Amino acid sequence: MRKILHNQIISAVLLVLFTSIAQAQTHTILQLTDKATFGDVRYPQINDQNQVFWAGRAGSTYELFRYDVASSMTTQLTNTPYDVNEPKVNNRGDSVFKGKDYGIYFFDGNTGEIIQLSNSSYNYINAHPQINDKRQILWTGSQGIDWDLRKWGFIYNGTSVINLGENIAPFFGADGEVYWSFKNSIYHYNVATGVATQVIDLGPLTGHSPRNISVNANGVIVWSSQGVGTSDLEIFRYDKLTGVTQLSNDHPYYFLHNHSPIINTSGNVTWWRSDVGYHKIFLYESEPEIVKQLNYNDGIHYEPRINESSNIIWRGSVGSAHEIFFYNRATETVTQLTDTPDSMEWSHRINNNDHIIWNASNEVFLAAPCDNPCQAVSINAVCFSHISVVVVRGNNLSNVADTTATITDKNGTTANRLFLWDEDLIVARFNGGCPSEITVTNIFGSNTSAVQVR
Repeated sequence: MRKILHNQIISAVLLVLFTSIAQAQTHTILQLTDKATFGDVRYPQINDQNQVFWAGRAGSTYELFRYDVASSMTTQLTNTPYDVNEPKVNNRGDSVFKGKDYGIYFFDGNTGEIIQLSNSSYNYINAHPQINDKRQILWTGSQGIDWDLRKWGFIYNGTSVINLGENIAPFFGADGEVYWSFKNSIYHYNVATGVATQVIDLGPLTGHSPRNISVNANGVIVWSSQGVGTSDLEIFRYDKLTGVTQLSNDHPYYFLHNHSPIINTSGNVTWWRSDVGYHKIFLYESEPEIVKQLNYNDGIHYEPRINESSNIIWRGSVGSAHEIFFYNRATETVTQLTDTPDSMEWSHRINNNDHIIWNASNEVFLAAPCDNPCQAVSINAVCFSHISVVVVRGNNLSNVADTTATITDKNGTTANRLFLWDEDLIVARFNGGCPSEITVTNIFGSNTSAVQVR
């Protein structure tokens, strides 16, 4: 088994790479939901068609909604008595979700039809549905209350539901194939033949069970498990040509654990490492072979996601808040996308077009990439004196009316009301009458303009 000398490579990388938090912004941020309309939204998902999905309140039930970036339209897709829970989507616009009856339901993105694939009869409690672009569907079911003791894996192969067996938690690789782990082995299931094959037996190599397995479109596998003769968690990779390679090597530092690796088609891998008091994000690049540490600031940074361009997002703590960070591999820069000290961001996802979503305060947000470096806000303003209302027109105003942006007068007084008329027009009101000038500040920077009074 090969080992990448992780600590030695990190020392070398520190001499040539110091990834700092960039000030220039790379994305435009939009809030897609509001609690008045959707209630507390949950389970945001995004596909490579730049379609964003979530479960939101519609009357007495949670239904499936979709926002389309191309049309800027939000559509309610379901109207069911089931409650939509744990929805997952594919790149065709289909979805699978769990109902409040613990049944598994398939939503056909072409016809809008909902097909029930399972129910909770025979005391099965179904959960964790997944779907691939072939419209094959996986989920896990437990019997009775013994969720942790007895569970089964199921697959809908397009025509029928098959019980894959006990103690199986199947998942899709990026190649669309079905995998699972059992004891010290990783298995591949051929949907066409119905035969499961052992891919690799880790017993002779590490003696430990794999966890957090990820498979790329070429069938290359990564996972975390305890290293040989140590209790710390390391990152391993397997492919048919080179066998098993250990990507991290933190032994004998027993307090260091490496978690949740994800591999893309290029063979690049990201993961996070838990240290004492802080966590770090890492990127393994396959050509040339090197390991990079992506964050050097203090705090808890974890749950990285990587796309096919090897751009990475993760959650990181800033003070008491958790923010979203974006690593651009081409420029080797990190951008803090959010700055919301009163909220916690989670359920973050990035697609292969660098569109990013997350949930904050039970609202769904979208960060869409700028074609060029995002332009700073530019404005002009008119105040109607008889109502003390300022109308602000300019570019990049689409997120001014959220908590990350302000409009102030020359004395630093903040407008007490903001209303987003459209993406280029803001209406604001000041208690003290018409200001002589205002400053608009958002994620792209700030700009000051004199105010014409009418």
